[in-house]
Amino acid sequence: MNDRWEFWIDVGGTFTDCLGRSPTGELAQFKTLSSGVTGGVVESVSGQSRVHDSRRGNDPRDIWTGYWLCLFDADGNAVHRCRVNESAGDALTLETTLPFSA
Repeated sequence: MNDRWEFWIDVGGTFTDCLGRSPTGELAQFKTLSSGVTGGVVESVSGQSRVHDSRRGNDPRDIWTGYWLCLFDADGNAVHRCRVNESAGDALTLETTLPFSA
């Protein structure tokens, strides 16, 4: 056994995968954004607090949970900012209701 942690990190274009082995040999894995910004498009809205973006369809479940989502209008002006409560498939469920309707 080793008395130190060992790490392996793979930095990708969108996500960085991290794998660590503790001094006791336990493996831990973590995935995080490689940068602070990931683009997307609100293709549809369901209810008052769920947006859909087909670009998110292959992302791991709940990868966006806890992240801040900032929505912009066509001119690039921020129109809404909130945290994501849940992400599954192409849907992001938001912490607050949207300031606009679908």
